[in-house]
Amino acid sequence: MTTLAGVAERLAQGEKLQAGDAEIVMVSHDLVTIGVIADEIRRQRHGRETTFVRVFEAHVDAVPATLPVNTTAGEFRLIGRPETVEIAVTAAAAMRRLAGTAPVFGYSLADLEELGTTDVYAQLSATGLDGIAEVPIDLLTDPGPVRAARTAGLLVLRLTVKSPVLEMVITPPEFTVVVHGTVLVPFSVPPRVNVPPEPTLIAPDAPLLPPPTIASRREKFSI
Repeated sequence: MTTLAGVAERLAQGEKLQAGDAEIVMVSHDLVTIGVIADEIRRQRHGRETTFVRVFEAHVDAVPATLPVNTTAGEFRLIGRPETVEIAVTAAAAMRRLAGTAPVFGYSLADLEELGTTDVYAQLSATGLDGIAEVPIDLLTDPGPVRAARTAGLLVLRLTVKSPVLEMVITPPEFTVVVHGTVLVPFSVPPRVNVPPEPTLIAPDAPLLPPPTIASRREKFSI
């Protein structure tokens, strides 16, 4: 049976992860070894430089009018499920005003598809949204929505999974073909579920702010 050591050896030789390799990684409890393997591949690709981008997030139903004092961000992101196209577009416009020239991403592609019209992508692009925040591959088996979003000028860079199901780890081939026109993170952490629109207390004695509240700038470090 192939082990993590075998997976590491093949990756070191430049081979790509196969379905069996992904299963080995997912069922393993040896997080230290998995982290070492991943870090080695990252160093081969990018050297010792690491980039951290902090993101300011706001719920679609609670975009603040202004940023908290002394807050900056490398990316602005809309979270939550918009109930209508109008709500989605209005929130995107508000976030664009808040972000200035910083990139703005928002929404799950699956949630936008439930709104029942592909015109939503063109409207979001026109209002200043730069790209889609999440593409849950376990909910979207048809690559059509990815094409529609990209045709409208929106970036599609981040695939996610709604549920941590083992068989959903492998990116469907049709998504690989469609999305490889851009730099893509092919697997990411599952998106948050049931995000409340109510304000969130971010620290003891801190004022209530529209959720969420993380923000700062893009920084590079050598490790």
